[in-house]
Amino acid sequence: MESRISFVDSQTLTPKSDLSVGKILVSSRELAWDGVYLEKGENEEFTPDNVTVPQHYFAMNTGSAIEWEWQDGNRFKTHRYETGDLWVNPAGMPFSHRIQGYNQFVLLTLEPAKLTELLSNQPWVERQVFRRQHQAKDRHLQALMQALLIEAEMGGPNGRLYADTLTTAIATHFVNHYSLEHPGELAQLQPLER
Repeated sequence: MESRISFVDSQTLTPKSDLSVGKILVSSRELAWDGVYLEKGENEEFTPDNVTVPQHYFAMNTGSAIEWEWQDGNRFKTHRYETGDLWVNPAGMPFSHRIQGYNQFVLLTLEPAKLTELLSNQPWVERQVFRRQHQAKDRHLQALMQALLIEAEMGGPNGRLYADTLTTAIATHFVNHYSLEHPGELAQLQPLER
């Protein structure tokens, strides 16, 4: 099964059809999930160069520890990703990285419009800027992604409401922990309608 995640050239925004994340073992493509998409897979290497994803993009290492190189300016830095470590990349943020050798992963994308829809009582969300996080040891996000993965592996027996609830939890956690400014500070600047 091929990945359905849209990797695009960060300069031209044209699809990078030659980029493969590897073999996809589980996917939420057949489920009626709205604004969130999940894949579990494996590969021998993954070397995207100057690409981006139009959605907020989360990658979790589900296999043995791996070395993950990522481009920072003109040079690459290396992190060791243990099982469960995450990489969080906001929508549209360009990246290049190198993962060599067998690895297992779960990828999740969250549509920016879904984020705004789910948190419509917080009007500042659509203007919020998020930060990239390398080697995140985020147990909340890990558990939420694992719960969605189990649901996808079982064929979605709990239905859309269950997936929507987990998506809302992921969106809330993302806003609360990966925003460049603390939501409470922004809420004080932009009073919420009551």
